[in-house]
Amino acid sequence: MQLGDMAMLYRDKRFFFKGEVAYKVHSPALARELWQERADGATWEYVFFLNDLESVDIDVARFNAAAGYKDNNIIQGFNVLLPDHSAAVMEALNIDPSVGGILLSDDEISAAKDALGQLDGDLDLPATTRRRAEQALLRRIRLGGKRSAPCAICARDLPVDLLVIGHIRKRHSCDSTQKRDESNVMAVCTLGCDRLFENGYIYVDQMGVVRASDGVKGGGDELGSVIQALAGKQCLAWSSKSAPYFEWHQEHPRRFL
Repeated sequence: MQLGDMAMLYRDKRFFFKGEVAYKVHSPALARELWQERADGATWEYVFFLNDLESVDIDVARFNAAAGYKDNNIIQGFNVLLPDHSAAVMEALNIDPSVGGILLSDDEISAAKDALGQLDGDLDLPATTRRRAEQALLRRIRLGGKRSAPCAICARDLPVDLLVIGHIRKRHSCDSTQKRDESNVMAVCTLGCDRLFENGYIYVDQMGVVRASDGVKGGGDELGSVIQALAGKQCLAWSSKSAPYFEWHQEHPRRFL
């Protein structure tokens, strides 16, 4: 386990927290001060500290299915998943691997851009489940040097763990070049903007202005007030390069609207 890795905490057949490994130390003395020791004199001397804790609620049955374990597998002690296995589990459980701000140097962001440009072929990589090769690189490029950033839809400046990097044109309809095109992604908040755009309740017009979709059903006045608060705002991700992707999104609304 390395600094910056994501860890999840488990008890009573459920994972209940995720967080970022901020510090680790080998200290039998600290362990005995915190937890005493077992009957045989041993203690839990490898100590890890987490920050940016976030509540999750994942039962062991879902985890076992995602990880490819037997149904009756019991989580015990300390476990580390290999990177590909970990990525597959997070994808299957829809866990955002981001935890807090990950500050990167200009060289690290440049390296991520180079790696993104070198991706080729099928970007859905085989693992225990399919995972998206470009997503982590796009997040590093857009948010890697920041603790906070504005949502492209509502323009609120928010901690980066409340932002996702989403494709403007539906990813399943994109070829490999479009999937890794930086103009085809934007940072949107998980406070509502991500789902409102993803599900077609709002769109961005030819001038880059957020608009309410026609014929939205359900939600009543509360949904309407949320949408109207966004309508008329200038989308921060709109540009001449991203315009074709926003046009595609407008022309392909979700069917339930």
